[in-house]
Amino acid sequence: MKYVDYGCAWIMLLTAAIFLVVIEMWHPRGIGFDTPLFWIPVAMINFLRLRNGYRGFDGLRTFAIAANLLLLVLETIRLGEWGAWMIRNWGVYYALAAFWLWIPYLVMFFVAAAELGFSILQKEATSTPVGT
Repeated sequence: MKYVDYGCAWIMLLTAAIFLVVIEMWHPRGIGFDTPLFWIPVAMINFLRLRNGYRGFDGLRTFAIAANLLLLVLETIRLGEWGAWMIRNWGVYYALAAFWLWIPYLVMFFVAAAELGFSILQKEATSTPVGT
């Protein structure tokens, strides 16, 4: 299970990095730089949680759960608003034709949900804290 947790954290970080490059090079319409910049710190919090466990830092469990929950809520709202707006203004055909624009958000939604579950279910300490 720990490998799946690491995989989700890496997917979150790499999706953010790739999406930053895509935004910078192609400037897709309606997509801002703020979205992937929020994904990177959440991925880093998950890496910190995985490396040190909860014993290394006081309040890390609460912070990791809150960060993953915020990311999940953000992506849920973003998918709901953007998808409904696209279907209302341009129709279902365009929404399906432009599905490739939704892929990073869908990936982030599922990865954030998995990381939220891992943050809640992780035992008190999974490894030795750094510096001991």
